[in-house]
Amino acid sequence: MKCFECSDTVAAKGLCRFHYDSQRRLKPCSQCAQKQYKAGLCRAHYKAKQITGPHCTCLGCYKKLFYKMHCQYHYKATRTQCTYCSKVGTYCRSLCRACYEQSRPVIEPSVCTKCDRDEYTRSLCVVHFRERFVKKRCRKCSREVIHKDLCDLHI
Repeated sequence: MKCFECSDTVAAKGLCRFHYDSQRRLKPCSQCAQKQYKAGLCRAHYKAKQITGPHCTCLGCYKKLFYKMHCQYHYKATRTQCTYCSKVGTYCRSLCRACYEQSRPVIEPSVCTKCDRDEYTRSLCVVHFRERFVKKRCRKCSREVIHKDLCDLHI
């Protein structure tokens, strides 16, 4: 499918990534007059909303939970090893902070055992990691999640 404004492929709502982002940023926050950031809110209101709900337990992080009380970034950062020195805890590109700052060459990432995407952790990509480890059940019953940790009955 092509964008309504140009000939690029569609990302969301009939628009390419460039036109979607430029259109989204023109709208004001639903609670004040500042520019919209995410979910119809400005940065300040979005952060306040995220802090009130369940979020990552790392200091200063308010991203949504991914697995075992961490966001997707902090889960990988605390449970993977550096490709050079084998220290636990990666910073960027599967390197610890010391190796990253020494500008070590980046090793090509491994491939998921079930598909051709880059490996996230445990020799699985993010999609297959979620399927295998992250339980997708309603927080009020055992039905399958539709949206925001709730099944269709509880939404």
